[in-house]
Amino acid sequence: MEKGSKNIGILTFHRALNYGAFSQAYALKTFLESCGHRVSFVDYWPKAHAETYALFRINRYVGYLGRILRVIRSLLVYSRSKQKKEKMDSEQTTMLGLPLKPEFEFPDALTSVNAYDCIIYGSDQIWWNSIIYGYQGIDSVYWGAYIPKDCRKIAYAPSMGIINFSNKQIEEIKGYLQNFFKISVREREMLPFLEPLYKEKISIVLDPIFLLDRHVWKQACSAVSESNYILYYNLMPSPEASKLVRQLKKETGMRVIEVTGRVSAFRFGRGLLQSASTFEWLSLINSAELVVSTSFHGVAFSVLLEKNFYALGMGKKTGRVQSLLQSLGLSERLVDQVVELPKRSIDYSEVRLKLNRMKEESISFLCNAIHMD
Repeated sequence: MEKGSKNIGILTFHRALNYGAFSQAYALKTFLESCGHRVSFVDYWPKAHAETYALFRINRYVGYLGRILRVIRSLLVYSRSKQKKEKMDSEQTTMLGLPLKPEFEFPDALTSVNAYDCIIYGSDQIWWNSIIYGYQGIDSVYWGAYIPKDCRKIAYAPSMGIINFSNKQIEEIKGYLQNFFKISVREREMLPFLEPLYKEKISIVLDPIFLLDRHVWKQACSAVSESNYILYYNLMPSPEASKLVRQLKKETGMRVIEVTGRVSAFRFGRGLLQSASTFEWLSLINSAELVVSTSFHGVAFSVLLEKNFYALGMGKKTGRVQSLLQSLGLSERLVDQVVELPKRSIDYSEVRLKLNRMKEESISFLCNAIHMD
């Protein structure tokens, strides 16, 4: 290794079959490697997470009829779900360096992690208050537990999603935060909650995808046969978003390509993609004339690739999109209703300057946290 380089572990939602989760994990690993570090993932993947992305999901709490309906749905979507899973499993193996099955299922096994100089926690919503059946609450592993004390712990851009913790959980979190050498977050709305609980300043940083230059992502995109289209990234189904897409299609005469986050049992048709890989999805954003997204990473990549876009339909999960767009002077791109829209074309000259400044600050935080004595 180069002088000053470190053995770094990343602890995040690296195995989620989700374009944003993969992208942030890939970006952080790639950036750190470009700095001369040796990087790998702490391959902790709770069983409850794995079951969330299983091809057959038969939850115990849905009742007898519910289980039957789940089986029927799983059979109807099996072929398309399997295709998507195989594509994303391949990306995780080849681009993240992961084995097909996770190394750790239980937190106790994490005590064997002793090869790292430091572990970076984040990005993604690793600090959320889980509502998954059998996995409710906060997972202490993502808060620095079980890892040896002499291993430096750095939080880079973790998210909480909706901030809804009990008083008991808040006291737990206060204790866990002391595990960290340095903490940064992605959403400004997290600061009022976390700052009273931590001993030092908490920084605001960009999502890891912004650590890589725009040309790096563009080079990773493949050619798209379609042209002059609206890309609708429909991660969180939204009647308002679908209404907006129909309106834009009528106004512009452009065709619509829709990418969904989940395979639907009863939706088919040309222009509907439910089994795309991460880089197929990214290539479609890169080549689109206009993007409509109900997802943070759909918005983030639209900004990074300098696309004209609208964001909506995220309900209570709007915070991280709002935080990003506000800091870039693009708040008007987040719309509540379709009645009055800002002009479709975005002037990225000012946005580029703000984004570059925020990128420099994010890189500075990360590098200083890794190397500081």
